Amino acid sequence: MDKKILFTTSHPAPYWDIIYNDISKNADITVYYNRIKDKDKAWKNQNNVKGKVESEISLKEKINDIKNIDFAVLGGWNNKNNLLFMFLLILFRKPFAFFSDVPDENNITLFKKIFKKIFFMFVPFLYLTGKTGKEHYQKHYGINDSKIKIFPYGINLPDEKLIKEKIDRRINEMKNVKDSKLKIFIANRFLERKGYKTVYKAFKLLNEKGLLNKFDIVIAGKGEFFDEYEKKFNNLQSNIKLLGWIEFDEYNNNLNDCDIYLHSSYFEPYGIPIVDAMLNGKIVIASDGVMSALDNIKNEENGFIYSKYDEKKLVSILEKLINGQIDISNIMNNSLEIRKEFEFIYYKQILESIKGK
Repeated sequence: MDKKILFTTSHPAPYWDIIYNDISKNADITVYYNRIKDKDKAWKNQNNVKGKVESEISLKEKINDIKNIDFAVLGGWNNKNNLLFMFLLILFRKPFAFFSDVPDENNITLFKKIFKKIFFMFVPFLYLTGKTGKEHYQKHYGINDSKIKIFPYGINLPDEKLIKEKIDRRINEMKNVKDSKLKIFIANRFLERKGYKTVYKAFKLLNEKGLLNKFDIVIAGKGEFFDEYEKKFNNLQSNIKLLGWIEFDEYNNNLNDCDIYLHSSYFEPYGIPIVDAMLNGKIVIASDGVMSALDNIKNEENGFIYSKYDEKKLVSILEKLINGQIDISNIMNNSLEIRKEFEFIYYKQILESIKGK
Protein backbone atom coordinates (compact mmCIF):
# COMPACT_ATOMS: atom_id res chain seq x y z
CA MET A 1 0.00 0.00 0.00
CA ASP A 2 1.32 3.44 -0.99
CA LYS A 3 2.53 5.76 1.74
CA LYS A 4 0.56 8.95 2.27
CA ILE A 5 2.67 12.12 2.43
CA LEU A 6 1.47 15.63 3.28
CA PHE A 7 3.29 18.80 2.24
CA THR A 8 2.66 22.40 3.21
CA THR A 9 4.28 25.34 1.42
CA SER A 10 3.70 29.02 0.78
CA HIS A 11 2.48 28.84 -2.82
CA PRO A 12 2.71 26.73 -5.99
CA ALA A 13 6.13 26.89 -7.66
CA PRO A 14 7.97 24.96 -10.41
CA TYR A 15 10.70 23.72 -8.05
CA TRP A 16 8.10 22.21 -5.68
CA ASP A 17 6.20 20.61 -8.56
CA ILE A 18 9.35 18.66 -9.45
CA ILE A 19 9.46 17.24 -5.92
CA TYR A 20 5.73 16.46 -5.79
CA ASN A 21 5.77 14.74 -9.18
CA ASP A 22 8.81 12.68 -8.21
CA ILE A 23 7.27 11.48 -4.94
CA SER A 24 3.87 10.86 -6.58
CA LYS A 25 5.43 7.99 -8.53
CA ASN A 26 5.62 6.01 -5.28
CA ALA A 27 3.23 7.65 -2.82
CA ASP A 28 -0.06 9.49 -2.46
CA ILE A 29 0.54 13.15 -1.70
CA THR A 30 -1.64 15.90 -0.28
CA VAL A 31 -0.45 19.49 -0.71
CA TYR A 32 -1.57 22.46 1.37
CA TYR A 33 -0.79 25.95 0.05
CA ASN A 34 -0.85 29.08 2.18
CA ARG A 35 -1.92 30.99 -0.94
CA ILE A 36 -2.39 30.16 -4.61
CA LYS A 37 -0.58 33.22 -6.00
CA ASP A 38 2.53 35.04 -4.84
CA LYS A 39 2.72 38.72 -5.79
CA ASP A 40 6.50 38.56 -6.28
CA LYS A 41 6.50 35.29 -8.25
CA ALA A 42 3.37 35.62 -10.35
CA TRP A 43 3.89 32.79 -12.85
CA LYS A 44 0.91 32.62 -15.19
CA ASN A 45 1.62 29.70 -17.48
CA GLN A 46 2.21 26.99 -14.91
CA ASN A 47 0.35 23.71 -14.66
CA ASN A 48 1.06 23.41 -10.94
CA VAL A 49 0.26 20.41 -8.78
CA LYS A 50 -3.24 20.89 -7.39
CA GLY A 51 -3.52 21.48 -3.68
CA LYS A 52 -5.71 22.77 -0.89
CA VAL A 53 -5.66 26.38 0.28
CA GLU A 54 -5.20 26.35 4.06
CA SER A 55 -7.70 29.14 4.77
CA GLU A 56 -10.44 27.34 2.80
CA ILE A 57 -10.16 24.00 4.59
CA SER A 58 -12.01 23.23 7.80
CA LEU A 59 -10.24 22.10 10.95
CA LYS A 60 -12.14 18.81 10.70
CA GLU A 61 -10.70 18.09 7.23
CA LYS A 62 -7.20 19.04 8.35
CA ILE A 63 -7.46 16.66 11.31
CA ASN A 64 -8.71 13.91 9.03
CA ASP A 65 -5.80 14.46 6.61
CA ILE A 66 -3.26 14.32 9.43
CA LYS A 67 -4.77 11.15 10.90
CA ASN A 68 -4.44 9.35 7.57
CA ILE A 69 -0.88 10.25 6.57
CA ASP A 70 2.43 8.48 7.14
CA PHE A 71 4.68 11.55 7.02
CA ALA A 72 4.51 15.34 6.62
CA VAL A 73 6.91 17.99 5.33
CA LEU A 74 6.06 21.43 6.68
CA GLY A 75 7.48 24.31 4.64
CA GLY A 76 8.42 27.49 6.49
CA TRP A 77 8.56 28.83 10.03
CA ASN A 78 6.51 31.94 9.30
CA ASN A 79 3.31 30.11 8.37
CA LYS A 80 1.09 30.01 11.46
CA ASN A 81 -0.88 27.09 10.01
CA ASN A 82 2.27 24.99 10.27
CA LEU A 83 2.13 25.34 14.05
CA LEU A 84 -1.39 23.90 13.96
CA PHE A 85 -0.22 21.06 11.70
CA MET A 86 2.73 20.44 14.01
CA PHE A 87 0.44 20.24 17.05
CA LEU A 88 -1.83 17.75 15.25
CA LEU A 89 1.10 15.67 14.05
CA ILE A 90 2.47 15.40 17.59
CA LEU A 91 -1.02 14.67 18.93
CA PHE A 92 -1.52 11.79 16.49
CA ARG A 93 2.11 10.65 16.77
CA LYS A 94 2.96 11.15 13.12
CA PRO A 95 6.57 11.67 12.01
CA PHE A 96 7.31 14.94 10.24
CA ALA A 97 10.01 17.33 9.11
CA PHE A 98 10.26 21.07 8.84
CA PHE A 99 11.74 22.24 5.53
CA SER A 100 14.00 25.28 5.44
CA ASP A 101 16.54 27.03 3.27
CA VAL A 102 19.04 29.32 5.05
CA PRO A 103 17.62 32.06 7.30
CA ASP A 104 19.40 35.40 7.62
CA GLU A 105 21.49 35.18 10.79
CA ASN A 106 21.27 38.97 11.16
CA ASN A 107 17.58 38.53 12.07
CA ILE A 108 18.30 36.21 15.01
CA THR A 109 17.35 37.72 18.36
CA LEU A 110 17.87 36.22 21.81
CA PHE A 111 14.13 35.57 22.09
CA LYS A 112 14.02 33.80 18.70
CA LYS A 113 17.03 31.72 19.62
CA ILE A 114 15.52 30.54 22.93
CA PHE A 115 12.12 29.94 21.33
CA LYS A 116 13.51 27.90 18.45
CA LYS A 117 15.77 25.82 20.69
CA ILE A 118 12.67 24.77 22.66
CA PHE A 119 10.68 24.40 19.43
CA PHE A 120 13.27 22.05 17.89
CA MET A 121 12.93 19.68 20.83
CA PHE A 122 9.55 18.65 19.36
CA VAL A 123 10.64 18.49 15.69
CA PRO A 124 11.78 15.00 14.60
CA PHE A 125 13.61 16.13 11.43
CA LEU A 126 14.90 19.23 9.68
CA TYR A 127 14.95 19.02 5.87
CA LEU A 128 17.51 21.55 4.66
CA THR A 129 18.50 22.68 1.17
CA GLY A 130 22.25 22.19 1.62
CA LYS A 131 25.36 22.21 3.78
CA THR A 132 25.18 25.98 4.44
CA GLY A 133 21.76 25.48 6.03
CA LYS A 134 23.12 22.63 8.13
CA GLU A 135 25.99 24.82 9.34
CA HIS A 136 23.53 27.62 10.23
CA TYR A 137 21.24 25.45 12.35
CA GLN A 138 24.07 23.67 14.10
CA LYS A 139 25.93 26.90 14.84
CA HIS A 140 22.94 28.82 16.23
CA TYR A 141 20.73 26.06 17.67
CA GLY A 142 23.02 23.09 18.26
CA ILE A 143 20.84 20.74 16.20
CA ASN A 144 22.02 17.13 16.32
CA ASP A 145 23.32 15.59 13.09
CA SER A 146 20.72 12.80 13.25
CA LYS A 147 17.87 15.31 12.92
CA ILE A 148 19.24 17.04 9.83
CA LYS A 149 18.59 15.68 6.34
CA ILE A 150 19.61 17.34 3.08
CA PHE A 151 16.50 17.83 0.91
CA PRO A 152 17.30 20.14 -2.03
CA TYR A 153 14.84 22.11 -4.09
CA GLY A 154 13.55 20.28 -7.16
CA ILE A 155 15.72 20.93 -10.23
CA ASN A 156 15.14 19.85 -13.83
CA LEU A 157 18.27 17.96 -14.85
CA PRO A 158 19.24 18.64 -18.49
CA ASP A 159 20.86 16.06 -20.77
CA GLU A 160 24.54 16.24 -19.74
CA LYS A 161 25.82 14.99 -23.10
CA LEU A 162 23.90 17.69 -24.98
CA ILE A 163 25.15 20.35 -22.57
CA LYS A 164 28.79 19.31 -23.14
CA GLU A 165 28.25 19.43 -26.91
CA LYS A 166 26.72 22.89 -26.55
CA ILE A 167 29.71 24.09 -24.50
CA ASP A 168 32.10 22.87 -27.23
CA ARG A 169 30.09 24.64 -29.95
CA ARG A 170 30.02 27.88 -27.99
CA ILE A 171 33.77 27.79 -27.28
CA ASN A 172 34.52 27.23 -30.98
CA GLU A 173 32.13 30.03 -31.92
CA MET A 174 33.92 32.47 -29.60
CA LYS A 175 37.30 31.44 -31.04
CA ASN A 176 36.17 31.85 -34.65
CA VAL A 177 34.04 35.00 -34.42
CA LYS A 178 36.04 38.20 -34.18
CA ASP A 179 35.02 40.45 -31.26
CA SER A 180 32.60 37.81 -29.98
CA LYS A 181 30.72 39.14 -26.95
CA LEU A 182 30.11 37.27 -23.72
CA LYS A 183 26.42 37.06 -22.85
CA ILE A 184 25.45 37.88 -19.25
CA PHE A 185 22.05 36.95 -17.80
CA ILE A 186 20.64 38.17 -14.48
CA ALA A 187 17.29 36.92 -13.13
CA ASN A 188 16.58 38.74 -9.88
CA ARG A 189 13.90 41.05 -8.55
CA PHE A 190 14.68 44.74 -8.11
CA LEU A 191 14.72 44.83 -4.31
CA GLU A 192 17.28 46.39 -1.96
CA ARG A 193 18.76 43.04 -0.92
CA LYS A 194 19.23 41.83 -4.50
CA GLY A 195 22.51 43.70 -4.94
CA TYR A 196 21.78 45.84 -8.01
CA LYS A 197 23.63 48.74 -6.39
CA THR A 198 26.88 46.76 -6.63
CA VAL A 199 26.05 45.50 -10.15
CA TYR A 200 25.44 49.05 -11.36
CA LYS A 201 28.71 50.29 -9.84
CA ALA A 202 30.56 47.39 -11.50
CA PHE A 203 28.98 48.02 -14.91
CA LYS A 204 29.75 51.73 -14.59
CA LEU A 205 33.43 50.94 -13.90
CA LEU A 206 33.52 48.57 -16.88
CA ASN A 207 31.99 51.30 -19.04
CA GLU A 208 34.66 53.79 -17.92
CA LYS A 209 37.31 51.23 -18.94
CA GLY A 210 35.67 50.80 -22.35
CA LEU A 211 34.83 47.16 -21.61
CA LEU A 212 31.07 47.12 -20.99
CA ASN A 213 30.30 47.00 -24.70
CA LYS A 214 32.15 43.68 -24.91
CA PHE A 215 29.19 42.05 -23.12
CA ASP A 216 25.57 41.53 -24.12
CA ILE A 217 23.52 41.84 -20.93
CA VAL A 218 19.95 40.67 -20.29
CA ILE A 219 18.24 41.35 -16.95
CA ALA A 220 14.91 39.77 -15.94
CA GLY A 221 12.88 40.82 -12.93
CA LYS A 222 10.54 43.47 -11.54
CA GLY A 223 10.30 45.15 -8.16
CA GLU A 224 10.16 48.50 -6.42
CA PHE A 225 13.49 49.74 -7.83
CA PHE A 226 12.93 48.58 -11.42
CA ASP A 227 12.20 52.04 -12.88
CA GLU A 228 15.22 53.57 -11.14
CA TYR A 229 17.65 50.97 -12.43
CA GLU A 230 16.09 50.82 -15.89
CA LYS A 231 17.08 54.49 -16.32
CA LYS A 232 20.52 53.95 -14.82
CA PHE A 233 21.37 50.92 -16.95
CA ASN A 234 19.95 52.44 -20.14
CA ASN A 235 22.12 55.52 -19.60
CA LEU A 236 25.23 53.33 -19.47
CA GLN A 237 24.95 51.27 -22.65
CA SER A 238 22.37 50.19 -25.23
CA ASN A 239 23.58 46.58 -24.90
CA ILE A 240 21.78 46.20 -21.53
CA LYS A 241 18.29 44.81 -22.07
CA LEU A 242 15.75 44.81 -19.22
CA LEU A 243 12.88 42.37 -19.70
CA GLY A 244 10.84 42.98 -16.54
CA TRP A 245 8.95 39.97 -15.21
CA ILE A 246 9.21 36.88 -17.43
CA GLU A 247 7.52 33.49 -17.42
CA PHE A 248 9.39 30.31 -16.56
CA ASP A 249 9.87 29.19 -20.18
CA GLU A 250 11.39 32.56 -21.11
CA TYR A 251 13.67 32.36 -18.07
CA ASN A 252 14.91 28.96 -19.28
CA ASN A 253 15.44 30.26 -22.83
CA ASN A 254 17.53 33.20 -21.61
CA LEU A 255 19.51 30.98 -19.24
CA ASN A 256 20.25 28.54 -22.06
CA ASP A 257 21.39 31.38 -24.31
CA CYS A 258 23.81 33.06 -21.89
CA ASP A 259 27.48 32.42 -21.13
CA ILE A 260 27.57 34.01 -17.68
CA TYR A 261 24.90 33.92 -15.00
CA LEU A 262 25.32 36.71 -12.41
CA HIS A 263 23.62 36.56 -8.99
CA SER A 264 24.40 39.61 -6.86
CA SER A 265 22.10 39.37 -3.82
CA TYR A 266 23.39 40.75 -0.53
CA PHE A 267 21.43 37.92 1.07
CA GLU A 268 19.63 35.05 -0.67
CA PRO A 269 18.23 32.16 1.43
CA TYR A 270 19.02 29.83 -1.45
CA GLY A 271 19.12 30.94 -5.11
CA ILE A 272 17.82 28.25 -7.47
CA PRO A 273 19.09 29.96 -10.67
CA ILE A 274 22.68 29.33 -9.51
CA VAL A 275 22.03 25.58 -9.68
CA ASP A 276 20.08 25.84 -12.95
CA ALA A 277 22.97 27.75 -14.52
CA MET A 278 25.70 25.40 -13.33
CA LEU A 279 23.81 22.31 -14.50
CA ASN A 280 23.56 23.98 -17.92
CA GLY A 281 27.30 24.58 -18.10
CA LYS A 282 27.28 28.33 -17.50
CA ILE A 283 29.93 30.47 -15.84
CA VAL A 284 28.33 31.48 -12.56
CA ILE A 285 29.43 34.61 -10.72
CA ALA A 286 27.75 35.09 -7.36
CA SER A 287 28.12 37.17 -4.24
CA ASP A 288 28.98 35.51 -0.95
CA GLY A 289 25.47 36.40 0.21
CA VAL A 290 23.90 33.71 -2.02
CA MET A 291 23.59 30.47 -0.05
CA SER A 292 23.39 28.10 -3.03
CA ALA A 293 26.66 29.59 -4.28
CA LEU A 294 28.34 28.80 -0.97
CA ASP A 295 26.96 25.26 -1.24
CA ASN A 296 28.06 24.56 -4.80
CA ILE A 297 30.80 26.90 -6.07
CA LYS A 298 34.50 26.19 -5.60
CA ASN A 299 35.88 29.63 -6.29
CA GLU A 300 37.76 29.90 -9.60
CA GLU A 301 37.30 26.16 -10.25
CA ASN A 302 33.64 25.79 -11.26
CA GLY A 303 32.49 29.40 -10.84
CA PHE A 304 33.28 32.61 -8.98
CA ILE A 305 32.33 34.11 -5.63
CA TYR A 306 33.00 37.75 -4.76
CA SER A 307 32.42 39.72 -1.55
CA LYS A 308 28.87 41.07 -1.87
CA TYR A 309 29.67 44.80 -1.68
CA ASP A 310 32.93 44.63 -3.65
CA GLU A 311 32.17 45.95 -7.14
CA LYS A 312 35.90 46.08 -7.95
CA LYS A 313 36.25 42.32 -7.44
CA LEU A 314 33.23 41.75 -9.67
CA VAL A 315 34.81 43.98 -12.33
CA SER A 316 38.10 42.06 -12.01
CA ILE A 317 36.35 38.72 -12.66
CA LEU A 318 34.48 40.05 -15.71
CA GLU A 319 37.65 41.73 -17.01
CA LYS A 320 39.62 38.49 -16.80
CA LEU A 321 36.86 36.59 -18.58
CA ILE A 322 36.62 39.04 -21.49
CA ASN A 323 40.42 39.36 -21.80
CA GLY A 324 40.93 35.58 -22.05
CA GLN A 325 42.81 35.30 -18.74
CA ILE A 326 40.48 32.53 -17.58
CA ASP A 327 39.89 29.15 -19.25
CA ILE A 328 36.17 29.53 -19.91
CA SER A 329 35.79 25.97 -21.21
CA ASN A 330 37.29 24.55 -18.03
CA ILE A 331 34.93 26.55 -15.76
CA MET A 332 31.89 25.57 -17.84
CA ASN A 333 32.70 21.87 -17.81
CA ASN A 334 33.61 21.86 -14.12
CA SER A 335 30.25 23.42 -13.25
CA LEU A 336 28.51 20.25 -14.46
CA GLU A 337 30.11 18.23 -11.64
CA ILE A 338 27.47 19.38 -9.13
CA ARG A 339 24.93 17.20 -10.94
CA LYS A 340 25.41 14.27 -8.54
CA GLU A 341 24.13 16.46 -5.68
CA PHE A 342 20.79 16.91 -7.46
CA GLU A 343 20.21 13.37 -8.71
CA PHE A 344 18.17 13.12 -5.55
CA ILE A 345 15.54 10.49 -4.67
CA TYR A 346 13.08 12.42 -2.50
CA TYR A 347 10.88 9.42 -1.72
CA LYS A 348 13.87 7.44 -0.44
CA GLN A 349 14.70 10.22 2.01
CA ILE A 350 11.11 10.30 3.28
CA LEU A 351 11.01 6.51 3.67
CA GLU A 352 14.19 6.62 5.74
CA SER A 353 12.66 9.35 7.91
CA ILE A 354 9.50 7.28 8.44
CA LYS A 355 11.74 4.44 9.65
CA GLY A 356 13.41 6.91 12.04
CA LYS A 357 16.76 6.94 10.24
